[in-house]
Amino acid sequence: MTFKEFLEKTGELLKKNEVWITETYFDPKSHDKKQKEAWQTFRGTQDCTFSTSWSLGGTRGNYVDSELESVSAELEPEDPNELDLILEGLCPTLSFMQYKGITREVMKRGEYEDGDWYGGSVTEGYKGFNIKDLYEALNKRGLL
Repeated sequence: MTFKEFLEKTGELLKKNEVWITETYFDPKSHDKKQKEAWQTFRGTQDCTFSTSWSLGGTRGNYVDSELESVSAELEPEDPNELDLILEGLCPTLSFMQYKGITREVMKRGEYEDGDWYGGSVTEGYKGFNIKDLYEALNKRGLL
């Protein structure tokens, strides 16, 4: 299966599960508010990453009196469910161990610091997967 065919099949699966896409990239304007944090778009490259993020805590500056306010850490959310939707639709006979190996390979994690104008800084955690990485992982295992 070519990458273009993979994108088409993936698009059909995600539409069926109400994760809307436009052409070959995932369009943020077509998502409802609940889905908004579940993806990022890289237009023009046919390259899409489904991700989620959460606060690891920090401080936020206050524009009124320049005092820093504490920002609490949030619980880590579940992995983006689009990975399971795609694998279930394209590889319904995937074994648990194959699933774990693919997930370990394609799911990326990290954190970044987001500073504000008033001296505050909040650390954000993120995790997600890239659709091209998923295609390559499935293809090299002969699952497509």
